[in-house]
Amino acid sequence: MANDVVRVSHAPYLETVWALRHNITPYDAAYVALAMQLTAPAVLAIDLFTHHPVLLGLDPANSTLMLLTLGVSIITFSSGRTNVLQGAVHLLLFVAYLVLIFSP
Repeated sequence: MANDVVRVSHAPYLETVWALRHNITPYDAAYVALAMQLTAPAVLAIDLFTHHPVLLGLDPANSTLMLLTLGVSIITFSSGRTNVLQGAVHLLLFVAYLVLIFSP
């Protein structure tokens, strides 16, 4: 069984890579930009072809935690620079997520 490698041009993602340059390395930013562009269209295409609605399947606690994490991430990445407090908040959210995973 052969694994085919698909090469994707980086040119369409240069603006996103440039915007992420203060937060992550350009090498990692290229992968993040590609994932941002391909994930949602792939999920929506599957939804379109299978005629099933897209559901996250999260309970209210996990939905709240996800929205809180999204909001904190937006604040962190929009400021251009991060600090210890922002890192501590992300770590606290991660610990809360782990507690919710393993709690009955």
